[in-house]
Amino acid sequence: MKAATRQIEFIAILLVGITIMHYASPWIAHDKYDLAVVFERLYFLPIVLSCLWFDLKGGLISFCAVFTLLIPHLIMHWAGFSAGDLTRMMQILIYLVIAIVLGKTVSIQKQEQRKAKQAESLAAMGRSLAAVAHDMKSPLIAIGGFAGLIKKHLPPDSPDSGKADIIILETARLECMVKNMLDFSRPLDLSRTEVNIYSMIDECLAIVEENAKVQKIRLQNRVAERLPSISVDSVRIRQALINLLTNAVQASSEADTVTLHCYRAGKTLFFDVIDCGCGIPAENREAVFSPFFTTKKDGTGLGLPIVKKIVDAHGGLLQIVDNRCGGLTFRMAIPI
Repeated sequence: MKAATRQIEFIAILLVGITIMHYASPWIAHDKYDLAVVFERLYFLPIVLSCLWFDLKGGLISFCAVFTLLIPHLIMHWAGFSAGDLTRMMQILIYLVIAIVLGKTVSIQKQEQRKAKQAESLAAMGRSLAAVAHDMKSPLIAIGGFAGLIKKHLPPDSPDSGKADIIILETARLECMVKNMLDFSRPLDLSRTEVNIYSMIDECLAIVEENAKVQKIRLQNRVAERLPSISVDSVRIRQALINLLTNAVQASSEADTVTLHCYRAGKTLFFDVIDCGCGIPAENREAVFSPFFTTKKDGTGLGLPIVKKIVDAHGGLLQIVDNRCGGLTFRMAIPI
C-alpha cells in the first residue's frame, strides 16, 4: 500500500513538473527554441509508468490527467484547425493509444502471471493433499470397520450403541473429506461418452431429493426440449451437478424451491442451478473457488473447487449470477 502511494505521488509530481516546464518553455527558451514540443513528449513518461504500475486503469487515469492539463495550452494556441492544432490533437490521440495498448498488454501479462502462480500453488497443494489423504485413508477404513463390528456385539439397549453410531458417522464424514481431497489433488483424465441429458438430470435430482425432503425444499426440473446428447465424462458432470444441487439445498430455507434449468444456446449447453438463499457477498465470489474456503460449519471448502476443476477440464465455464428475486444461480456452461 505504501509503495503504491509513493508511486502515485511520484507520477503526480512528474505531471506537475512537466506541465510547469511545458507552459514556461517560451520564457525559458526566449522563443529561440520550441521546447514545448520536447516537454509534450515527456508526457509519455507518466503514462507509461502508470501503465506499468497500475495496468490499464492507471494508464487511462494518467491520460485523463495529461489531457486536462493540456486543455488550457490547446485553447491558448488554437488557430482554427491549423497544422499546429492538428499536430497537437494527434499527439493527444497517441497518448490515448499508448495508454490503452500498453495498459491492456500489462494487464494481460499480470493476469497470466497470477494464473501461473496460482497453478503452481495449487499443484503444490495438490501434492500435499494427496500425501495426507493417502495416509489417512487406511486408518479411517479400519476405524469405521472396527466401530461397526463393536456395534454388532453390543446389546440393542446398550448406552454405548449411540457412541458407536457417532464414531461410524464421523468416520464416514472423514472418509468423504479424504475422497474430496484425493479428487482435488489428482489430475482429471476425462472418460468421455455420449450422454443423454434427460436421464443424467433425472438421476442427479433423484440423488439429492431425499436430502431436499428432509429440509422441506422443493426441487424443480426445467429442462428444454430436444436437447442433443453430449460427449462428456458422465461421472464427473454428475458429480458437479449433485454438488451444486446439494449446496443450493443447504443454502435455501424451508419451503423454498431449488431449480435445475438446462438449455442450449448456440454450441453451448447451460446447466443453471438456481436457489433462493441469502447469496454470497461480492468479496467472497472469487474465494469460494479456492481450496478450503468455506462458510459452512461442517464444510471442507473443496466442493466448489472440484466443480470448477471438472468444468474447466471440459473446456467450460462456471459462473455465479445474481437472481432478480434473491438467491444465486451457479451456471455451468459446457461446450457441445
